[in-house]
Amino acid sequence: DQNYAFVCEQLKSVRQDLTIQNIQNSFAIKVYECHARIALEKLDTTEYNQCQTRLIDLYQLNENLGNPHEFLCYRILYYIYINNTSDAIKTHRQNYQRKEKASEDVNFSVRVFNSWSTGNYYQFFKLIWTPQN
Repeated sequence: DQNYAFVCEQLKSVRQDLTIQNIQNSFAIKVYECHARIALEKLDTTEYNQCQTRLIDLYQLNENLGNPHEFLCYRILYYIYINNTSDAIKTHRQNYQRKEKASEDVNFSVRVFNSWSTGNYYQFFKLIWTPQN
């Protein structure tokens, strides 16, 4: 975990430089995506949330760059983790566009969220324990 603390501080420093220099390109997206993935792996929801919040803006500025579907999935599932249905519904309405509907991963995340939010725990556990393609 000392290694994570060091890496986290380095990535935060790079993120700060990107913000100060107003860099909002593919490199910025790569940095934020990398840090968000590492934070998720280490269960650091504070850093993950900061990266995710910035990625929302970066994806809007840079269509066709990065992995917006992957991070939309993470965001939907993150709302389960923080027990937040209102923001999840808002996210669903704002970001669930035609191309995202075609994403199997996004559809899976939405099905998991819907089963959790409606209290259908049989379906919830069936989804999370059944291997997806």
